[in-house]
Amino acid sequence: MPERYGSEIDADGAGIVLMLRGPSDEIRQETASQALLKAVCELAVNAQKRVYAVMDGSQYSDLPQLLKEANIAHRPLYRYAGGDYDVVLGGPWLIDPYQSATPPFIGTSPTTDEDDLSEEVLAARSAVLSAEMVSSLQAGDPTGGGLLPAPDADVARVEERLQKIMSISESKPGVVFWSGEDDLEAERLYRHLRGLNRILVPKGPNGAEVSNKMMEGGGENAQAAALDQPSPEDVVTGGYEPLIFRHSDASVMMQIIPALDETQLDNLFGPATQLLFAPGGEWGGGVKRARRASSLDQPRRGPLILSKDMIASMSEVRNKVSHRRISDYLQRHAADHLKDMNEKERDIWIMSQVREARSLGVRSEADLGRWCYLQAITGGRLTHQPGVTDYMMSKGEGTSDEKVRLLLKSVRAAAHRGVSA
Repeated sequence: MPERYGSEIDADGAGIVLMLRGPSDEIRQETASQALLKAVCELAVNAQKRVYAVMDGSQYSDLPQLLKEANIAHRPLYRYAGGDYDVVLGGPWLIDPYQSATPPFIGTSPTTDEDDLSEEVLAARSAVLSAEMVSSLQAGDPTGGGLLPAPDADVARVEERLQKIMSISESKPGVVFWSGEDDLEAERLYRHLRGLNRILVPKGPNGAEVSNKMMEGGGENAQAAALDQPSPEDVVTGGYEPLIFRHSDASVMMQIIPALDETQLDNLFGPATQLLFAPGGEWGGGVKRARRASSLDQPRRGPLILSKDMIASMSEVRNKVSHRRISDYLQRHAADHLKDMNEKERDIWIMSQVREARSLGVRSEADLGRWCYLQAITGGRLTHQPGVTDYMMSKGEGTSDEKVRLLLKSVRAAAHRGVSA
């Protein structure tokens, strides 16, 4: 992460090695979660700071139910569009550790769009919540049943809720913490995050490649649930298209933040002053802290718009991580065939094989790895075999990814017959 935009905190004090696999990777991720909890609790005990969590519902079986059981206030960042609750369930959720969970729907069905409630329903809900708050205050609860921010002296309750949030996260990269000054209210952050649900990327293969990995095009229901409003016509006709931005995924945030310029970072932060998150091991692991570089005097508004240069920068980083994963895969399954290469020579060789596979239409990382494996065990002569190139380029016989899998299956079957004979 560029120094001018933020800094990194290593969870274990020594750094996280990329591409760890096996039990050690799980241990390090758990250590990162502990360090993340410590960092956010330090913000929670500071009377001049506020900290909220945004969690990725797609990484959990039933996130709102888990948060309800933990008695922590939560609110979906997707609207209930088209009555498709699954879309909302798998989307981002804003978590408020300063409040306990309250019934989110009073006199309404689970599929009601909260932003479209009638004045009568809102008045009825307000009356019920007001009565609950007064009753709780009279009973000695300074938060009014969770409807008021916890006072400075009650930070223990906030820390307890933060601990529950981290326990629910199960060391997954499905939580991002947003922090600001003491005037950062949950409603203000909610409005900002609703605007971040969309991101604009250049039309074309480069934008599509990154969006397939980091963002989602989404169906009509997902787009309607995520987006506040249609994209301006001048932006769409200018060569950009709106996509759903997975800002609640720590690994996605680790990829996009270093690529943004100061203006776009301003758009990303909104009313917040810093973000804390723990991405997956392949994205560096540990705890990452991104700090706002500019002042909050004139906060910028509008969606994030990625330029072609930003997309290229993100693609370069993704390719490096992908090549490392493929290298690890080959080390496990084809080390004897590549033992005469040093690390640099192997990286160059992998890039060459991946480039060739892409030219033949192979797209998924897993199948790019399988192609490299086939090239390794054949001494780089796979495409020299009669009919292989024609087969890969032929139409109407499945995708290139599927053809790689069939080639691997054929090679294994032939090897098995050779052993059996």
